[in-house]
Amino acid sequence: MNIENVEFETLDAEAQLLTDMVMRVSIIGRGLEQIATPIIAAVGNEPLIFVMPLLNGTGGITGMLEHSPASGDAVRVGYLDGELIDTGFSFQPANV
Repeated sequence: MNIENVEFETLDAEAQLLTDMVMRVSIIGRGLEQIATPIIAAVGNEPLIFVMPLLNGTGGITGMLEHSPASGDAVRVGYLDGELIDTGFSFQPANV
């Protein structure tokens, strides 16, 4: 897997109420093959939920987090039947 970027999008208050999720995470890269064994990912100890392929032609996956990660939490990705591998990316909160 070659992870090129990770994007974090905090959901607005209305979306959080409707979905019980707080953040969308997009992991962009090559080599994330859609095979019978599902791709899984986590930020720190928080697993991505509703993981699906990105359909915008960039390659990668997107999923949701139920809880906000802590600053510095590592982004890891893998397949359900294996280990999660550190991508070299971590969560850094946006400066507001």
